[in-house]
Amino acid sequence: MKKLLRSLLWTSVLCAAAGFIVTGFLYPQNMDQNKIVLVNEKNPVAEILVEVTDMQLAEEVNAKIKDFVFYGVYDYVTADVVNGTVILNGWTHEMWIADVLVKKLSKIDGVKNIDNRLQRASGSEELAHRAVRAIYSDGMFEKYSFGAYPPIHVVVNNNGIILAGTVSSAVERERAAYLVDFKTNALTINNQLELSK
Repeated sequence: MKKLLRSLLWTSVLCAAAGFIVTGFLYPQNMDQNKIVLVNEKNPVAEILVEVTDMQLAEEVNAKIKDFVFYGVYDYVTADVVNGTVILNGWTHEMWIADVLVKKLSKIDGVKNIDNRLQRASGSEELAHRAVRAIYSDGMFEKYSFGAYPPIHVVVNNNGIILAGTVSSAVERERAAYLVDFKTNALTINNQLELSK
């Protein structure tokens, strides 16, 4: 949304320099685009369309997920956007978190629909706590334990652990899985950690 506002501001500045007067914002039936109506003596009404792409919308949605106060290390949610429809994938440790998150995301300008594919993590909380302690108490990951956005998320399904999120190197990726394997009694470890770009 910040990019859209910046784009609208620059459009207004450029139009003012060209002799146009910005008269207001119109919201069209098709919410894929936001429209500015401009007036000029030579051309009584001209319209400039400022498009909000799916990529821009996905960035804003993922930022909102990260900033959601109840979203933490025991949840992992990703969002893709296709033609204004937000597709949510991942897990939450409580389903009410998913419900509140869906309501929050549906209020973002440009979101037409939300396809909620979130699942509830149905494993032992004690196992999840042990896995998180094993990772974030290790010297390699201590630096992340004080941040607002933990990069490694631990999801427990039945007696298996899914590691999701991002790490800065292949060594960190392997170390996280090793620590969970060594310090918990998880039956399986599904290492979905990705390297940060």
